[in-house]
Amino acid sequence: MRAFSALLTALFAALLSLGVEAQNLDSLRRQAEEGDLASMNYLGYLLISGGETEGEAVERDPAEGLLWLIRAASEGDVKAASNLGWLYVEGSLVEQDLDAGVRWLSKAADAGLPVAQSLLGDLYRDGTGVAPDSLMADSLYSRAFEGGLADAGYKLYDLNSPRLAALTPEELVEQGRYFYLRGAPSEGVKLFYMAADQGSAEAMALLGDAYTRALGVPYDHSLSLKYYVEAARAGNPSAQFVVGELLEIFPDSLKGHPEWDSLPDSPAFWLEKAAEAGVFDAAEAYSRLLPNSF
Repeated sequence: MRAFSALLTALFAALLSLGVEAQNLDSLRRQAEEGDLASMNYLGYLLISGGETEGEAVERDPAEGLLWLIRAASEGDVKAASNLGWLYVEGSLVEQDLDAGVRWLSKAADAGLPVAQSLLGDLYRDGTGVAPDSLMADSLYSRAFEGGLADAGYKLYDLNSPRLAALTPEELVEQGRYFYLRGAPSEGVKLFYMAADQGSAEAMALLGDAYTRALGVPYDHSLSLKYYVEAARAGNPSAQFVVGELLEIFPDSLKGHPEWDSLPDSPAFWLEKAAEAGVFDAAEAYSRLLPNSF
């Protein structure tokens, strides 16, 4: 099943992040029996998936694998709790028990594990095992996204898309930066486009940045130039500085574009415009465009 394959992938990724080194099965089992939680989780994964360690094939034994996950989760391993919770929700290797699934996922989510927060958010979004609660789903997706799980950002955007579409251009830019800077740049770009379509010079400049750095969109010099020039013409000082610097290096950058024939092609003109707004260098231009970036 697709869901089960995704689970095994998530399990393996989680185990690697715990720093469990590949080792033979006997050694791994010994460490698990000695109480090492990461080894319990890893052993559970191997027995469930039928993988291999140190070139040694591991015969599948889902029942024993689940016991190791239960032990690890019960003794405080939050990743094992998340894995166990999803197994109960998914119901392929153990009889489905949504109450138990929600309980284990909640434990891992409360401990701050982004993948568990995102999975639990799905349950609240869909009303699986719990009453539907879009506010709870929003909170869980937000926590997971801010914890570094980019996939939660896409879910958060989808959940809020009707609300986002009704925002003002300024609000669209603010929300767009939130997604753009935290690992879901394609969702940020969607919001920048909405704001740019309503005349936001700031959104146009951010689209120029996106196409320059291939964030959320493929690299495209022509589109980057288009949006920076349109933003500069509309009065955005960061874009004016970028256009001024570009003309210093490539004096013919605006040539060949009939819609820009009436624009000054003097670098000094655009740099002076930027300076009037307090933008004197690239660092200031960038900080104006993407404040509090990280």
